[in-house]
Amino acid sequence: MEPSSLLTSWKSSASLKMDLPELPLRMFTLGEEPAAIRSISYHSDDTKLFKALCDCLTADEY
Repeated sequence: MEPSSLLTSWKSSASLKMDLPELPLRMFTLGEEPAAIRSISYHSDDTKLFKALCDCLTADEY
């Protein structure tokens, strides 16, 4: 292989760009997350989970 063709090959491969990854959309703006009761019940699909957690934990644990 000729040196000039190697240089051309290297230049063409160096100019290739990666596609940007698709990132999931944020559900909430940073610093504006919902109250825990809304977040826990939404993500777990269990509306009684937050109350059960509060009943199990003491005030200094929560």
